[in-house]
Amino acid sequence: MLPKSAPLCAKCQIRHTLNPSGLCSDCRRTPKSHMCIICHNRMTPSPERVCAGCRRSFPTCDISKAIKQCALELSVLKLRNEGMSFRDIAKMTEKPFGTIYGIYERRTRIHFVPDVDSH
Repeated sequence: MLPKSAPLCAKCQIRHTLNPSGLCSDCRRTPKSHMCIICHNRMTPSPERVCAGCRRSFPTCDISKAIKQCALELSVLKLRNEGMSFRDIAKMTEKPFGTIYGIYERRTRIHFVPDVDSH
């Protein structure tokens, strides 16, 4: 049992440690894990930084609805790649302009998850 005066782990800020690295035993065992961004209670190795418990609590949609959404996103990207304007794509798909632009922005944005360990 560590004394309460021992410093907190530099990574999880939950457990006390006397290790020279500043990491507790759990964080040393799982070097690629991060604190869950939703519950802030569990460590998770997922790149999205969402633990399995929180991931299960998210609602899921019907598979046919997911297929339709993916098909819409793919068609928006293909039409935009061919040079069609957002307004023309919106008229063709009968979706609002903002929806079409949002799909394009979400799917073309570079997904970057900053590395917490690099600080």
